[in-house]
Amino acid sequence: MLLFCTRDAGPAEYLSRIIKHINYPYECFGTNVSQKTFLKHGIDCELNFPFPECSKYECVVTSACVGDSLDNYVTKWAKQNGTYTISFVEHWSWMKERYFLEDERVLPDDILVNDVEAMNNAIVAGIPEDNIFIVGNPVLEEVPNTDESVKSTGYRYDGNAINGVTVLFVSEELLSAFPKNSDQFLGFDEFDVLKDIVDTMGADDRLIIKLHPDENASKFSDVLHDATCIVEFIADCDDINGLILFPDFVIGMGSMLLLEAARIRADVITYRPAQNRTFIGNDINVTYLANNKDDLIKIFNREIQIKNDLVGDRFNGSLLRIISHIENRLDKKIYV
Repeated sequence: MLLFCTRDAGPAEYLSRIIKHINYPYECFGTNVSQKTFLKHGIDCELNFPFPECSKYECVVTSACVGDSLDNYVTKWAKQNGTYTISFVEHWSWMKERYFLEDERVLPDDILVNDVEAMNNAIVAGIPEDNIFIVGNPVLEEVPNTDESVKSTGYRYDGNAINGVTVLFVSEELLSAFPKNSDQFLGFDEFDVLKDIVDTMGADDRLIIKLHPDENASKFSDVLHDATCIVEFIADCDDINGLILFPDFVIGMGSMLLLEAARIRADVITYRPAQNRTFIGNDINVTYLANNKDDLIKIFNREIQIKNDLVGDRFNGSLLRIISHIENRLDKKIYV
């Protein structure tokens, strides 16, 4: 039997792609956040992993969330019980911070990463190269790979006509995860970024804020108090590709959703004022880096024309590589 578990929504999307393509007994555990994602994909997910005294699992597959997480607790428990452990990192950053539990380093047997860049980041973080395997990313593989025309339709996302620009802001929970005056501070947070975006928008413009599953719209009440633009929030979205394609501009900070958007839009923007760490999307030229409000104004006025590369086919074959890796560890076929 396999055990899948993770704390966060993004890794749950990754695991869901795997689970839906296997024919093998498994159990899935998560948190209130990740459970919603699993259930959305029709996958049963239990809360409160029991941490039994012995393991009935042949292999444990988890993510590697930053900080003390369910993922690291389960990995440590599995290693203590002699169960093979596989962990994946669906992002490129914070490699060192992902494998610590209460200041103790917890390394799984295998660590699956997206590409060579991610592998190099892991090696720099002190992870043994023999434990690292490049497999790709099944979420980025799955997004439609079409360079569709993205022109203003004059309609907001819910269908009502507007005259100005429509901006989709992809938010994240940054300040609580990477506090100011800490070594992990990025140089900006979601409040800094949203305030600058709002300051550049007028009464005819519409701002759609895509909340992260960890976020509540009320957190932005102070920042939006004096906003003149029309503001709406989206927490859950069944048509994520439609949400990505519709707005005039898609802006975020460092979310994986920006990379998903860069499969189908060549004008995705990251706004990272005073950044002290780079974002992989900018590094590989699939997102455009705006540094300050002047950049935003020029972009919204179309004085800057953005033409990024598309993500393209660099993640093709990811799902099969991941499942083959698990099959090799089990010495059994599980792919459907």
